[in-house]
Amino acid sequence: MLPMNARQKNLHWGSTLDDFLDEEGIREGAKIEAIRRVLAWQLSQEAPPPASPPNRAASAGVVRNPENR
Repeated sequence: MLPMNARQKNLHWGSTLDDFLDEEGIREGAKIEAIRRVLAWQLSQEAPPPASPPNRAASAGVVRNPENR
């Protein structure tokens, strides 16, 4: 958040998002939800891609001949 003197120089500045969330009484809930979403996103970025299911025919030694299809 900007220091008060920086906010006072610009007459077009309104209240901050923090001020609004405080007035609505939802600042802590919004902060917790934001942290939860960031953590979920970070975990999704680190997770390896899901492994593809094994090919049962190949693991059983079955050889498919395209002529028999």
